Amino acid sequence: MKVEVGESLIRSWLRHVEGCEFAELNWKPSSTWSKEPNDTIQSLFDSSKNLWPGSISTNNLSQFLKQSEIDVLGYKQSLEDEPILHLVDIAFHSNGLNYGDAQTSAQKIYKKLVRSALLAMTYYSKADTNIYFITPFIRPGVLTAVSEAVNKARQVFEQETGITIELITGDDFFSRVLKEVLDLRSEVADTSEIFMRSWQLIAPFVDDYINPSTEEEINIDEIDVVDSEVNSEQVLISALYLSRFDHHRLNIGNQGETFDYLAGLLNINRNTLKNYRDRFDSHVDNHRVGWKVELTPKQKMVLGKYGEYPEEDLRNLLPSYQLTS
Repeated sequence: MKVEVGESLIRSWLRHVEGCEFAELNWKPSSTWSKEPNDTIQSLFDSSKNLWPGSISTNNLSQFLKQSEIDVLGYKQSLEDEPILHLVDIAFHSNGLNYGDAQTSAQKIYKKLVRSALLAMTYYSKADTNIYFITPFIRPGVLTAVSEAVNKARQVFEQETGITIELITGDDFFSRVLKEVLDLRSEVADTSEIFMRSWQLIAPFVDDYINPSTEEEINIDEIDVVDSEVNSEQVLISALYLSRFDHHRLNIGNQGETFDYLAGLLNINRNTLKNYRDRFDSHVDNHRVGWKVELTPKQKMVLGKYGEYPEEDLRNLLPSYQLTS
């Protein structure tokens, strides 16, 4: 079976960053499965066609679902929590997303997102579902149309609380997906992960791929904050927690949602929180490389004070737990 490099990247991301125990490429439902869509799913299918006439094929719902193929499906099941399903379509076009003109691209992505949501509701009804369209780069004119398509898909499923729909592209693609996988290079030794193996081949020759080139770029004393009243020690504690234990145990959502939520409580930009985490990464035991730079005196103080705290004790210091306790 042919493995596309973008799909291999996403499979590694789902397995090692999002924590999926199972991740399959080119997933499609079996024609032998007896489960059929219910009335709610049929109604949503009809609504998706009415909302954007001409964007969905003329097939009936059953045909629409069984003719589908998802680039990467990931499934996470733990004993304590509800299962989480990830359905990802990824497009890697070297000159930017190109399914034709902007309208054609938008309609195709709308169709993909709608179909993924209906598939999840039909075959994985008990799982909370994250649906993504991921592409490294979209030209500005096309991006506007694609963003509108994503919003239309969200509109169809706005009453379905277990479904989230996301577009990941540009800087978000780099920070949330690509960099997270690149940082795993010393931790993963699976020859089936083609993207990862390719990166491991070239990484020794480009080891400075992600580190800022000047001290000015990492001067986090000059951070872009929403408000001047920021508890800097609490920001550092949160960053240290994310560096040591990642986002999974917080049960806030995926990585992006977790950064957004905590950054909002801390009154800082999400990228600021991520930069703090990246700075701690090379000073703690985790799978990421991070920034290979010295910590500031305050960061050293926080690391020395909280660096050996058990996960639960450090989690209880985060603002979300303080506000809800």
